[in-house]
Amino acid sequence: MTQAVRIAASVGNRKRGVIQDMAMEMGLKVLNAKDLTPQVGEAVAAEEEVSEDE
Repeated sequence: MTQAVRIAASVGNRKRGVIQDMAMEMGLKVLNAKDLTPQVGEAVAAEEEVSEDE
């Protein structure tokens, strides 16, 4: 039997990551899992905007 969990939309990314990791360790499927890896392109774009203002 396969069991699944659904994380509430109001849960923040930090706690969502903990819940997703725990579910994976327990062998549960997260129905509304999100990719929580940091986006490198967005961080670089933000740094470029700051350097242009200086």
